[in-house]
Amino acid sequence: MHICGGSALVSTRLPVSLVSGEIENPQRPTEEEIKLFLTIAERLIRASEKEMLPHSIHDVVKSLSTEPFRKEINCTVFQESQVEKVRILIRTLLISWDENQSGKLENGSLGAYSWNDCEIGMKKGIKTLKFTNYLMLNPGELREKERDAFGKIENEGLLYHELLHGQLLIDSMRESLSWQEKVCRHDFDFTPVDLEHRVIYDFQSDFMKKSIVEKGYRLTVKRIKPKSENVSEFEFVLGDVSEFIDKGDITLMYYVPPGCGISNMEFKVPRDAVGNIKTSGPIKIKGKITDKTRKGKCYYWVLHSGGHKKSSLSGL
Repeated sequence: MHICGGSALVSTRLPVSLVSGEIENPQRPTEEEIKLFLTIAERLIRASEKEMLPHSIHDVVKSLSTEPFRKEINCTVFQESQVEKVRILIRTLLISWDENQSGKLENGSLGAYSWNDCEIGMKKGIKTLKFTNYLMLNPGELREKERDAFGKIENEGLLYHELLHGQLLIDSMRESLSWQEKVCRHDFDFTPVDLEHRVIYDFQSDFMKKSIVEKGYRLTVKRIKPKSENVSEFEFVLGDVSEFIDKGDITLMYYVPPGCGISNMEFKVPRDAVGNIKTSGPIKIKGKITDKTRKGKCYYWVLHSGGHKKSSLSGL
């Protein structure tokens, strides 16, 4: 598809990364994977030092070092506890990206964090849980994204997303008395991992928006309401094709957080009778609100090689 002036327009769904199930037969990362991870992690740590992360990932980052995360829970304060203490040790290892694990990942995933192997011990009323968790990132996809400024922001958002799958459960271990009471009764609650991404996408989006603004890009927030209770579809204008003429390749991307109440997302561009994109006319985004009882949210980007425009949509 081409726009006059040599620009190309591509519409795609932004690949979403999900926490995986158990990783089998993990392999050591390649030199390239190690280098990519360290490069992106260094930028993420700098962002943390600037207080740009809406939720700290300090503990899970620490678990990636030679010193694992440790937590001891005093179970004698809880009724019906089965043990006196629970000691938790967590180590996270970077492993090689494995396409054979694709059945446990959403199609197009770029990374995964897995709560994987747990060694359980019991001695003199003390229960020990030793976790070896795995982080893996798709080197081919990340390498391509590292070539431009916005791609680097995407990679930072991806790594932040994956590490949150580790940090959020660690937070419950540290701070939640109800979670601690459960584990003292031999009930290990994995809910805080956020498999359904009820909070992780918001944290990731908030961080990426701060990065976008810091790097001088333009951010727009659009909020809409259905015209009536009986209407579930929505549509609005992102801009005009003429804004992007002679500005290089143009890409439209979006993602919709699972369970957010929005579906059937698509972009609409003006075309002539034979299907070619016109040199002017509105670029629209449309979708359907599937759950009117909750706030729906999706994120979209309009990118071109001569600049960048990005917007975030809330459908109420």
